[in-house]
Amino acid sequence: MSYKNFLIKAKENLNQIKIFDNQRKPQYYIYDEKLGWKLNKNCRHNSLPYTIDSEGNRKTNTTKNKKLMNLLVVGDSMVHGDEVSDQNTWPYFLSKKIKKKFNLINLGVSGYGNDQSFLHFKNYQENKKNTKIAIFCFNSGNELRNINVQRSFLNKSSGLIYLKPLFIFKKRKIILIKPPKNEYKNYFDYLNSNIVKKHLKKYDFFYPSTLKNFILYFLQKLNLGFNYNNLLFFKEKKLNLTFEIFKLFKTFCQKQKIEPIILFLPKVKGQFKNDKNLIYLKAKLKDLNIMNYYPKENFYDSNNRPINNYYCKKNHYSASGGKLLANFVFKYLK
Repeated sequence: MSYKNFLIKAKENLNQIKIFDNQRKPQYYIYDEKLGWKLNKNCRHNSLPYTIDSEGNRKTNTTKNKKLMNLLVVGDSMVHGDEVSDQNTWPYFLSKKIKKKFNLINLGVSGYGNDQSFLHFKNYQENKKNTKIAIFCFNSGNELRNINVQRSFLNKSSGLIYLKPLFIFKKRKIILIKPPKNEYKNYFDYLNSNIVKKHLKKYDFFYPSTLKNFILYFLQKLNLGFNYNNLLFFKEKKLNLTFEIFKLFKTFCQKQKIEPIILFLPKVKGQFKNDKNLIYLKAKLKDLNIMNYYPKENFYDSNNRPINNYYCKKNHYSASGGKLLANFVFKYLK
């Protein structure tokens, strides 16, 4: 994808948003200056069985009890529960099991990188003091989003065209880089501005270039498969950025007196899947001394083949997969 082609796609998406606005159809995903995008409060998706509560989170079974502490589940579409109804997400199933002890809050947002997930969790928690446990979820492919600013560069089928923040290393420290301030009335003009192009070229690893397009084309011609992980030169340094986000999560939890848990979510297919990256990060967590799990074996049969019934068409958990994962997490929490 060239930047010119991206702008064509962005204009189409923005025009569609205008049409929905004119029809008074609320947008499920809306622009957010700090996070890139977020879920729209008190909103129901126009075409999918997704509902958002008054706080801007995917609905769960929990009717909040002020006497109970909160359990937060943080992540992307695998936590949000894409492809299934509100009553069939794994956080919903888990909320039913723990409703006598905790209020479960689903902080999952489709398309988020770990950077956005951490910032979303931090923003939510800073005004609240009643959280006991936070489960920070990682699935293979999140490490790529953490070095990406414009989601369409990484996922051409994505309808999310807002710029996201990201963390970078600078003088051995991790710092947050925010998108340039939008001083345009029209978001398309903002995307077409030189300041945005310079920002993306500097900070987005997947900014379209002739070299990257050639490498991917060459790999496809050799039948080596289309996988963005093939572009990750000096892979360890880029994976360590994700590890640093895990550290930020742990440090923030300690300050807030929250029990931190990292949950590695099993994934069986997709062009972003890379088990080696996940295993590398899980091994590094020994240095961080934080509770973590990877229930992969539960999603495979005795012949080490993935059980397809546990997944939907686009690789998210089905109702049966959600129940399995919720049971696993519940047993651990006990």
